Amino acid sequence: MKTSGPTELCFTDINVTIDAKEILSDVTGAVHSGEILAVMGPSGSGKTTLLNSVAGRVARKSGEITLNGNKLTRRLRKNMCYVMQEDVFLCNLTLRETLYFAAMVQLPEKMSYQEKMSCLQDILDALDLNACKDTRMGGPVERGLSGGEKKRASIGCELLMDPDIMLLDEPTTGLDSSTACDLMTLLKRYTSDYNKTVLVTIHQPSSRMFYMFTRLMLLAKGKVAYFGQADKALDFFADAGLPCTPHCNPADFMLEMLKRDDDTVGRLVCGSQGSTSRNAKVIKSTQPCQEASFVFTPNLDPDLDPDPEQGSRYPTSFWTQYKMHMWRTYKQSRGRILSMHSIIGMLALAVIVGFIWFQIPRTADSVRDRMGLLFFGIGHMGFITIFDGIVSFSEERPVHLKERGAGMYRLSSLYLAKITSELPLTFLLPACYFTISYWMAGLRPLADVFFASLAIMILHVLNCKGIGFMIGTGIWKFRLALTITSTTMVSLIMVGGFYITMMPPWLFWSRYLSVFGHTLSAMLILEFADFTPIPCSNVTLDTYPQCGRNGTEFVTAEVVLEQVGTVLPMYMYVMALSVTLIVYFSAGYAIFRFRGKPKS
Repeated sequence: MKTSGPTELCFTDINVTIDAKEILSDVTGAVHSGEILAVMGPSGSGKTTLLNSVAGRVARKSGEITLNGNKLTRRLRKNMCYVMQEDVFLCNLTLRETLYFAAMVQLPEKMSYQEKMSCLQDILDALDLNACKDTRMGGPVERGLSGGEKKRASIGCELLMDPDIMLLDEPTTGLDSSTACDLMTLLKRYTSDYNKTVLVTIHQPSSRMFYMFTRLMLLAKGKVAYFGQADKALDFFADAGLPCTPHCNPADFMLEMLKRDDDTVGRLVCGSQGSTSRNAKVIKSTQPCQEASFVFTPNLDPDLDPDPEQGSRYPTSFWTQYKMHMWRTYKQSRGRILSMHSIIGMLALAVIVGFIWFQIPRTADSVRDRMGLLFFGIGHMGFITIFDGIVSFSEERPVHLKERGAGMYRLSSLYLAKITSELPLTFLLPACYFTISYWMAGLRPLADVFFASLAIMILHVLNCKGIGFMIGTGIWKFRLALTITSTTMVSLIMVGGFYITMMPPWLFWSRYLSVFGHTLSAMLILEFADFTPIPCSNVTLDTYPQCGRNGTEFVTAEVVLEQVGTVLPMYMYVMALSVTLIVYFSAGYAIFRFRGKPKS
């Protein structure tokens, strides 16, 4: 990591209103390079909102934020990183793989692979993460890194960019006092050794952690109750008639005062206005923002943020991002789609289905049985694929939102890589199921018919994957997504043409909206292409009412297919599946882009 030049981050009269509720009111402060500014206050005081406002993730009603006297723009924010309170990672990746992805996507193209790996190793060494670099990140169910290791991993992902300014939202939450103190010691060493600037929100630090802060800002109900040197805070409270008890943790004392009655809070806020004004003058006089000799020079390579006329604001190309997303998504999805219980369950079901429909005789009496076998497979494969698509986005959404908020990559590279990387995983189990059940049941024993049927089944699975992506990106509440999916899919299955053949004429059009109906029709055309005509005298009119109409003397393949609503040539059903495939994935991308858009 490089040593940063002089840096001053100022925020003046920040006002934020969300849903007609005032969250921040005239908040003013500043922090310089080599300093840690800690923002403290009770829950709901506006600490995270202030951090989000500085990071450009929450819209301000009014106020100004400057970096070395320049208005803080998207370009200048490239030199700033944000560590969120929640440590969100893809659970199936190891720590080293997580940092590897961040390095390959965030570090500029002109850096060689060896240089990027050197940066990665420097981060592992600096954060003391070498011992757990090959451990999975883990999640709510899977065991992985400890809380302290995950927090250091979050910081490591951001330090790869070697930012001048680091924003951290309550980094010690959920950590024991020793681990929290070690983390703050690491941040203190980071600021002093490399002249970095740290702005951190923290709820209730220990006394040892408190004395590591350079500057302190206390918030109460969205207003500044104190801003200045951390070691002068107790003097301010004493001047306000609120002396601290000897041997008491200063942080505990201050938070207790901030949660007292409105009169006490009002007294502190009024007293802080004069204090803040004096501190601002001291800041301006000691380290002026506007001096000509004080020029902001980013540490990042200029290629990271080229001239707007040249287009891209990302450090890496679309192709690099796409390759890395392919690699990461495959590693993350492989364990979910091809888990041991999924493989065993699918193979067992295929064998059970094969035994139930074992070697069906190819007679008129078995027509309905063969239709049932095909429709069961279509429905089952469709459901598990749709639900997998929903679960996939539900699990990965927090990571996507965090990375998109940081502007790490193009959304198009992520979406396209997610489709293509999961294709071989998505096809494998349905192909195994279909192969086993097809030959055990004794469906049409021709290689070309089998491969054509398998291709149609894969096209059907792709459609269902698109539906899953569309619902998964659009509906963020998991239970609601499952409810809507179940209702919609059951409706499409019912109008698919198998369960009901005498559909009301005014509702017959709905069959053409069902991907299940299109897939069933295409596969039935292949299955009954060699159907031997049966004399009408050998069947009942209840089964084939077409007999006797318009001189019909035989039950042919056309009669059988017409009975389930298959009246179009096969290529029409294949074209319909191809069109709906494009529609579903395109709609999924449009929804993903709209719903995944970071707030600014």
